[in-house]
Amino acid sequence: MAHACMQVLIQLKYAGINGGCETFRARGEYAFAGNREKPSFALGAEGAGIIAAVGEAVQSLSVGQAVACNSAASFAEYGITQASMCTPIPEATPEAVALSLSAVTAAAALECTAAVQPGEIVLVTAAAGGTGHFAGQLAHLAGARVIAVAGGEAKKQKLQALGIERVIDYKQEVRAAAYCWPNHLSGSALNVPNN
Repeated sequence: MAHACMQVLIQLKYAGINGGCETFRARGEYAFAGNREKPSFALGAEGAGIIAAVGEAVQSLSVGQAVACNSAASFAEYGITQASMCTPIPEATPEAVALSLSAVTAAAALECTAAVQPGEIVLVTAAAGGTGHFAGQLAHLAGARVIAVAGGEAKKQKLQALGIERVIDYKQEVRAAAYCWPNHLSGSALNVPNN
């Protein structure tokens, strides 16, 4: 195993099922060597659990510590990943699973790629999904004006409770939103579309 000294073994308690993993699984694209019936490795890309063993060079994590992790074959009972792909958490919970892919993706998009600034307008589509949910919250915390798009009254209310300035329910408002964008933006230009 490459870089085994920097790896950790995690007893996985929770796994995330994200769109990418499910799409690959459904298409049979996880399988190798033409064997679509039996994948040659465990599926899953994000999880939360307890560290069961650490490589000899791992300094920042310890056995018994709860972590959210990435690239750990999270559908298995145990997974191996690089220590750098783990985030220490107070306890392994189902909610912690979202930290490893969804939250990091949203943070990278808003902070590194878009460099969102206070007062800018950020459009978040699929705002009630994993990455969109975090993107809306992080943009709001950064002082941006957030316009979120989600489907259904329950999702709309959850996003409004997070402080999102404007939530568009595409199931009810899609035609109205197309005609009223200037009203949503108060005459300002859209600074950061996020999807």
